[in-house]
Amino acid sequence: MAAPYPLELVQLVAQAGDLYLYDVHKHIQTAAITCCVLEAIDTLPDEILYLWPSEWSAMKIIYLVNKYSPLVDIVLLVLVDIVSHDPHACGVRFQLLTYWFLVGTLFSEHLNTVILIARTYALWGCNKLILYFTIFAAALMIPHALYIVYEMLQLNMKSFAENGPVVREFGCMPAINDSDSWPAFVYLICAELSTFVPGTT
Repeated sequence: MAAPYPLELVQLVAQAGDLYLYDVHKHIQTAAITCCVLEAIDTLPDEILYLWPSEWSAMKIIYLVNKYSPLVDIVLLVLVDIVSHDPHACGVRFQLLTYWFLVGTLFSEHLNTVILIARTYALWGCNKLILYFTIFAAALMIPHALYIVYEMLQLNMKSFAENGPVVREFGCMPAINDSDSWPAFVYLICAELSTFVPGTT
């Protein structure tokens, strides 16, 4: 009796690892795309009515970047995780996605953090210690965002070429190795929380 699957496919599945999580990831991305697009469509009438006729200002730019940059994130994520099946294309698109995340983190996170720091400073009665603490915590996000980009690129640029058959069969996602970069993400979350928590208490 012949095997139900070709031996080469069985070997590729074994090399790719847990494809169940890959499938779950694709469903989560589809849900994220849906939510992002629905939110953009839902708020568009108010945006056209109130924001578009207003004068250009820093707040208008921050709003537009924060609202529409996730759409670029999602397009890049779909290109990397679902569409690409070529190791070279995966590498190029993964670099673009990683650098775009860095730009998004440095731009929108830090502009929003400046607003949050000013609010926290006012809520704490212009306490200089709180001001210095939140500025220090926000400044810590910059080197860690750079480190995450460096770590992700170091871990994954060779992985796409080394796992060429898996990438050609299943796409870029199974070849992405981010298991060693979790401490940097945890630290980035802690730094963000240390600027957020004082402003909400």
